[in-house]
Amino acid sequence: MSDLKRPAAVPLDAVWVVDEQEWQIGSILCGTDAPRGECKAWRADGSLAATYTLDSKGWVQGVVTRFHPDGTVASRGEWKDGDRFGQFMFQQSEQPTPEVYQAETSTWRYEFTAINNHLEENERWFLKDGTPSTSDGRALATAFDMDAVIEQSSPEDFLSRHSANCYKAFYGKEPASFAHAAELGDFWGLEEHKLSNFTSTLIGYRASALRKFSGNCWESLIADPWDNLYEELSGIFMGAACVGSIGDSDQLYLTLFHPVRPVPRANAAYFWTHELYYLDSVVALSEDDFSFACAISKAHKAERLTDDVAARAWRKLANKVDLPWGLRSGVDHVFGIDTSVIDSPANQRKRQAFFTAIDVDGYVRNYYWRAQWLTRLMVADADRNFSDVKESFDESRNRPLNAVEFEDILRTGQTVAPTALYLLWRLFWTRDARLKEGLKRYETHQARVVRDLVDLIQRFEAGLKGIKGISDVEATRESFLKLGLF
Repeated sequence: MSDLKRPAAVPLDAVWVVDEQEWQIGSILCGTDAPRGECKAWRADGSLAATYTLDSKGWVQGVVTRFHPDGTVASRGEWKDGDRFGQFMFQQSEQPTPEVYQAETSTWRYEFTAINNHLEENERWFLKDGTPSTSDGRALATAFDMDAVIEQSSPEDFLSRHSANCYKAFYGKEPASFAHAAELGDFWGLEEHKLSNFTSTLIGYRASALRKFSGNCWESLIADPWDNLYEELSGIFMGAACVGSIGDSDQLYLTLFHPVRPVPRANAAYFWTHELYYLDSVVALSEDDFSFACAISKAHKAERLTDDVAARAWRKLANKVDLPWGLRSGVDHVFGIDTSVIDSPANQRKRQAFFTAIDVDGYVRNYYWRAQWLTRLMVADADRNFSDVKESFDESRNRPLNAVEFEDILRTGQTVAPTALYLLWRLFWTRDARLKEGLKRYETHQARVVRDLVDLIQRFEAGLKGIKGISDVEATRESFLKLGLF
């Protein structure tokens, strides 16, 4: 900017740095021969922008201060060898300013401690009059309105006694009934579906609306799956419904049929990771534990639950949950973790002692492992890899069925829809003569997802060559049988 006029406040030896749009003295950006020591920067209008110090190697050392155009301090921070190291403060201005405020504008001043360039610790926020506040500008004196209701709650009976109160305290309104109850009930054949109380009081998450199927649902599930590869079909064979997501597309699911399985248990929650296309982990063995964890994490993350109360609440779930990163806010306060070294071996051991693997007998994941080969087989032709089908086949969960075992699983499928789905597809792909018996038994099944499967297989058996996604069903079956898995 050769025609840029030097303001009177800018010294004659200051250089205009185009990349920074500032006049500077001492900055390394001024050139390879730039002096070290105290550095200053001015804006084009002549207002002082920053003061800092460079050592002989060009590293920022000591305090860096930036100013608003009106001369008030915009930020101040301590640096060591070019990295943040010490106390930092950001503050707004009453006048227009190009300086970026690093916090919500509902606050006035933001302070924290940093020992690296990517982690802020001991964060504190203040209102304009100096009142300590939350990060979104609520005075601390009245901010933690969830303490009492969480303190009084317990995971053992959370849904029946506490969840509605927590929901009302968090959202300021009564829980609404689950809007998709009828659709879910028809799809899964559940007269009184198991998500009603759970989803109406779940804090932070809500059961997803059931996908709309205009025709046979299986044609859409195979040819046009939602979410990530294998995820939707895996949820179908698990007999589960999505209840929310973490991050960009990692999903949380709740099972629906555990109470009516041959060995009844509470329904469980699991976590699906989109990076591995796999059921990552079981996060809770009951709706109560999962709902209580959601309430603690969301209330603490929203800065409405103090660290101490969060820690006491989390202790009630010790060794009962194995939560993913997005659902454990406040848990580090249970064991006093130093979050400035968050990945240290000592911290990892503390977390591992709290978040233990909870599905040790595979009860929850059994349905997934049993049908994993089916999820790899029943994808669109372009996505199918028979090596993956073979690799995902669990022989111990797909043993030959004698007459008694076949009748047992056939009977179970009448009330447990995912078992009916697994059995029908297994009989079909293996050309098992007992398929006719299964089709007849399930023709009037209470679950639409099972009735649709009966309809589709009957059409295949009657000569239908293929559907969108699987262009030649018989050729696909021949390729599968050559794997020799059954």
